[in-house]
Amino acid sequence: LTMSIITMAVSLPWGGTYWPAGANIAPTVLSALAWVESHNVLPNHSLKFTWFDTACSSSRAEEIFPLVHSLFDPDVYIGPGCSGASESGMNAVAAATGADFPVPLISWGAGSPALGVLADYPMFSRVV
Repeated sequence: LTMSIITMAVSLPWGGTYWPAGANIAPTVLSALAWVESHNVLPNHSLKFTWFDTACSSSRAEEIFPLVHSLFDPDVYIGPGCSGASESGMNAVAAATGADFPVPLISWGAGSPALGVLADYPMFSRVV
């Protein structure tokens, strides 16, 4: 059998003054990935990930989302936890690719009502 690789881009706020929660959340991400693989939740799939930091900043997200997208071609984005960074990041990738944001973004903290407008952000979901 061939293993399919699922690439995740995980955005955690490591820097910035708004919400530097990455150091507290990162171990949970690692534990969740280990659990998924040890319990064979995704048979014939292997998970890989890359971290990136938006610092909960819209301007930083505008810069880094297109870079992460072009370098890693993720299948899914996890985070960011800030609404402004989520909106700016998705809009920046859409502008860079000339298409709608192409893959799911699952935020663990972005609560903006604007992100809930399906016509504007069809690939966005949240777990808050």
